[in-house]
Amino acid sequence: MKIQPQKYILHNDDIAHVKSIGFSIENHTATQPHDFLNTHFANFDIAGFLSEINELLIPLCTSGINKSVELENPPPGLWLIFFTEKEDVVFVRRFFYENDILCVSHEYFVLPLRSRGQGLARRIFRPSLQQYVNIGVGKIIVYAALETGGYTWARNGFTADKRAEMEVILANAKNQLSDFQYNSVLRIYNNYYSAQPDGKAFQIIKWAEMRFMKNVLLGSVWHGTMDLSDSEQFSNFINYVFE
Repeated sequence: MKIQPQKYILHNDDIAHVKSIGFSIENHTATQPHDFLNTHFANFDIAGFLSEINELLIPLCTSGINKSVELENPPPGLWLIFFTEKEDVVFVRRFFYENDILCVSHEYFVLPLRSRGQGLARRIFRPSLQQYVNIGVGKIIVYAALETGGYTWARNGFTADKRAEMEVILANAKNQLSDFQYNSVLRIYNNYYSAQPDGKAFQIIKWAEMRFMKNVLLGSVWHGTMDLSDSEQFSNFINYVFE
């Protein structure tokens, strides 16, 4: 499957709609919100996107909800924030530029225990990926943590940014696996870092594809990146989201 970019021009009515569904607009720029977004995040249908996120998350909430859109400049940045007072539902995404590449950081994503394992993450990713393609996002950045994040993000093709975090996972693997299994894991680590000692794109998916590494990765914590210019990497992720 391939996601085709769609053009969209934001108007004042879109900003009014965002406010009508409960999002405050924190504007720390010298321009009107629709002008700022059209200039720095062109083709972002923020009203349609937040409406979809709102519809998916509201039924899960059992306490007061805080919702905001924060615009920053300079440098141009955008925060989308949705969280409950109990913090059992949290959705926070930050858009920013790094060396002229538009990045989106999935700062926080939390669902109540009762709502996990029902495909909600995929349903939220679908409109997200469409908007990412529309506005030309080059990288998706995640912090893999919580109960299953370390395995899920690895399984779906995000590369690992920090060697030190891979060393922690490697140490845990040594404690939990047989010598034969551990040596297989170590070989992948050595093959990458011997050639790129400061490498920031370790293919942790190769560990995730080893059945015996699942439990090790389930409890892991690491920072990762999806390079949307890597067609194979992005295609695999799209297939996961829309399967």
